[in-house]
Amino acid sequence: MRKNEYKDMTVSELFIYWIEEKKKTVSENTCNVYWFYYDRFMSEQFGSIKVNELFRRDWMKFERAMLAGKDANGQEISVSTASHAITVFHSIFGFGRTKFRLNNPTESLRVSSKNIYTANTFTIDEVKKLRSAVKPFDIYHLCIMMCLYNGADVSEICGAQWGDIDIKKKRFKVRRVISTVPNPENRSILYIETVPKQKKALRDLPIPKWINEQLEALKPMHSDEEYLLADEFRESTPPNFRHHFNRFLEEAGVEPNTVKALRDTFAITCIKKGMDIKTLSELLGHANTSTTVRMYYGKTKTNAPKIIEKLYD
Repeated sequence: MRKNEYKDMTVSELFIYWIEEKKKTVSENTCNVYWFYYDRFMSEQFGSIKVNELFRRDWMKFERAMLAGKDANGQEISVSTASHAITVFHSIFGFGRTKFRLNNPTESLRVSSKNIYTANTFTIDEVKKLRSAVKPFDIYHLCIMMCLYNGADVSEICGAQWGDIDIKKKRFKVRRVISTVPNPENRSILYIETVPKQKKALRDLPIPKWINEQLEALKPMHSDEEYLLADEFRESTPPNFRHHFNRFLEEAGVEPNTVKALRDTFAITCIKKGMDIKTLSELLGHANTSTTVRMYYGKTKTNAPKIIEKLYD
């Protein structure tokens, strides 16, 4: 379509043009997240409305409700999720303005950058409580601690099979993830196994000795193709992981937190321990070091006066 070929289109039509453009620059998993945000939060309320007929006051009311923790159906959502979704929606309307000269109800509205990514971490005392609460040979507890000790993402842990655990080398080979895709039949999501698109996400993560010893005892009971977290009753999915994670925190006497806090705690602790940015970026599977800097290096504070006093001691 050439610029200005159409004077107006529905929000749904604009989203399709936008997502097709995004497919050229972002991963399939990221596009799936965008689809989920649109289907859950925006489609029903605004999808059939013409973009040029979407008033700013209606959009602002929608944003305020989301940032207050409620979607259009009154279901609770986190501020972080709301901020991410709203940022995506701003991009959609900005694209419509630039590409087709459409109305942009989000123009000059800003979502605070501090809400876009917040590194939530566990304290040292909380980490000690979690370590003490690990039940011997409990695979869920061990996988939770792996995220805390090597920075594995929950999608990577859910995609892990026993063949990915190299006992001899004490390594977890990240070779697949459990991704989300929109369910076309309803407004839910499906979980599928995929291979990470970023080559750097395919990596081998160290396993601490105390975890490796317990995995060594468990591994002979399973085939290489079995998922670590799947059994005859449950699938290996992020929601199932979160269920066990929340219960584990309660058992350990630790305040509720997000699953992402495991990976964030690992990253922030590595920085405080002096790990160089390139090594940390490789462990986290980031596409480049700038991603690591943006996400984590601004979250730690350096005591400049103290360092300067002892700079050459």
